This record gives sequence, C-alpha cells and structure tokens, in this order.
Amino acid sequence: RTAGAPESLRVLLEQAERHGVTWSHPSASNGSGATPLHIACILGNRTAVAHLLDYRGAYAADFIDRCDNFGTTALMAAACRGREGCVSMLLKAHADPNIKNYRGYTGARTLTTWTAPS
Repeated sequence: RTAGAPESLRVLLEQAERHGVTWSHPSASNGSGATPLHIACILGNRTAVAHLLDYRGAYAADFIDRCDNFGTTALMAAACRGREGCVSMLLKAHADPNIKNYRGYTGARTLTTWTAPS
C-alpha cells in the first residue's frame, strides 16, 4: 500500500496504522477524524507534512483545514504540541488560524497559549 512513497511518509503511515488508522489516501481519516496531516503534525514529522502538503493539490481545497471529530485542525494539533516547524509550514501553506474547535478555541489562540514541553 505504501510502496513507492517517500520513506518518511511510509513510516508515518505505518505508525498511524499501529494506532488504528488505516488509509491509502491522504484525505482519509481514522475513527476520530484525524487525517495523515493531523498525525504528521502530532508526531512533528516535518518531512511527511511537506510531502502531504505537496500531495494535497489533487484533492479538496479544504484539505489543510480539515477538522477531526473534535474540531481540531492540523494547525491546532501542531501548535498545542509545540511543533513549531509544522506550524510554520502550515501557515505558509495558508492554513486558517481562525477555525474554531468544539470548545471555541482557534488555531491562533492555540498558537499563543501552548507551552513547550519541559
């Protein structure tokens, strides 16, 4: 299923499958609504994020801002974990920092309130 994928993307998809996420398409999602882009941001895998952002061109316009079942975007997932590189890449790709999750938090708020892991 991942033959021919860049190594970082192949590893990401394998990691995701170990967490119950089975997909063969970048805009697919798991039971919680997380996409490969969410998982790459959670893991801080900037190479995979770059590949996914390049790959998204052939898919829905809202790929980068797709929310999981909790209203969390990839930008929020990256920001709350202190994944600065991923956050920067998403913002450069025009991720919308004003989308609200189910608690009413936006990516912009998450960006200003996260604390780096100690």
